Parts: sequence; structure tokens; C-alpha cells
Amino acid sequence: KRLIIYGPKYSISVIDSYTLTENLNNDDFYNKLAWDICLWEQRACSSVQTIYIVGKSNPSDLKIFATNLSRNIENFQIEQAELSFDEYVEIFKYEEIMMANEILGYGKYFNKVYLDYDKYDLFIGPLNRFVAIKNTNSLDELIKLISPYSDILQSCSLSVKDKEKFVLQLAKCGITRFVEIGKIGFSEIFAPHEGEYIFRKFSKFISLDHF
Repeated sequence: KRLIIYGPKYSISVIDSYTLTENLNNDDFYNKLAWDICLWEQRACSSVQTIYIVGKSNPSDLKIFATNLSRNIENFQIEQAELSFDEYVEIFKYEEIMMANEILGYGKYFNKVYLDYDKYDLFIGPLNRFVAIKNTNSLDELIKLISPYSDILQSCSLSVKDKEKFVLQLAKCGITRFVEIGKIGFSEIFAPHEGEYIFRKFSKFISLDHF
């Protein structure tokens, strides 16, 4: 008998500043991001909890991005189920913390979306469609920020100009799955899980050499 342990894992979305500017008022773009955040109510390891925008961005553009994303999350086409009392308490707690942080100048809170000026700490939210946005100056800076968490990173939805460069660098941080935005909650049939084929752990190869 063998016990194969997976999860809990953490997934992110990465967008470059060029893509941000290009899609600032593109509603379809925000709808795709909302799918990555809202599907499975973030219970899945592949659910996005933080969006990293790579490349120094205009603060006003970041606020527009957060506003539009918040609206699309609120209007997501799959209605949210009734929350438990504990879930309501967690959400209330996080909203109060985020609003306090806004007063202290640590970030800005939009409904369900927190524009986090502190890019160093990993955002662990209350699930249920909450997401943080962090802006890094460069890909190298992003790598330094997330490398300490390589053991728990799993998936990344990506919308950048230089995909190959980003995938190669982010894969070194432990991310084993990359998809286009809007598709992080859906897996290809026969695709490996976290870089492995699970059933290989329960089987052995039989060699018939010159049989």
C-alpha cells in the first residue's frame, strides 16, 4: 500500500505591463481572469489567489484594473452558493483587515480584490473569490519573491508578450503547469499532475530485453 499526497498548493496568474495596458478596458480579458479566480470557489489547488503584474505600472492603471476585475468577479456567470457561518466570518475578517491596510497606506481594497502595495508577503486569502494584485518591477524580482514558496506552487495562468522567457524562469520556481488565462480550472486529458503521472507511482515497468 502507498499513500500519495498532493496539495495543498498555491496558484498564480502572471501578466506583464504591456498586456495590462493593452487590455485595460477589455471586458473579455477580465472575464477570463474571473474564471481563473471564481471557478471551484478557490478550493482547487489550481485556483488563482494572486495576480502578479510584471513591469512597473502606472498606479492609476492598476486601480482601473482592480476596479474592472472586481466588477467581473461580482458579475461572474456562475452564482455563488450560500456560504457557511465560518466562511462569512473569515470574509468579514479579511475585509476589515484590508480596509485597515488601506487607511494605513499598505494597499487599496476593492470588493473581492485587494491591490497590495506590499509585494513581499504571500497573500493567503479567505477563498470564495478573493484575490490580491501585486506589481513587481521585473521578472527577476518576481522570481525572487516567489522562489521561497516553490514547494507549494502549482499552476500559473499567463498573459505576457515573451511567453517562453516567462515559462522558463517560472518553472525554476516549482510551477509545473502553465495555461492561458481563463483556462486554469480545466486540465487536458492525460496531462501530468504536478509534473508527474500519478499511476506510475502504483506500477512498475517490466523489461523484456531481447526476449
